[in-house]
Amino acid sequence: MARAAEQQSSRAAGKTYRFYQNLPNQSGVIPIQNPSEKIRAIKMGTLGSPDIIVCSPSGRFVAIECKGSTGRLTKIQKAFLEELRKNNALVIVTKDVNDLIKNGI
Repeated sequence: MARAAEQQSSRAAGKTYRFYQNLPNQSGVIPIQNPSEKIRAIKMGTLGSPDIIVCSPSGRFVAIECKGSTGRLTKIQKAFLEELRKNNALVIVTKDVNDLIKNGI
């Protein structure tokens, strides 16, 4: 249930930014199978990186991490987002699209 809420939040953020340059950046594992091989898992994304990376029209780096209503940041996510903040990125952790509006996005 929480995962579904996180996916809904991520989709809403993506739609909000459709006029900006944005990159969905969910990490995970993709199963790959070659006809002559067994199934193997390919890791995607960088641990801790935000779900959506946006370049605003003014050129500002915006990082959006989407969570469900009860979702929490992991230690790795907190550290990654803090590094982005230190480099002047706008970091938003959103539980719904209204969080983006509150941040002036």
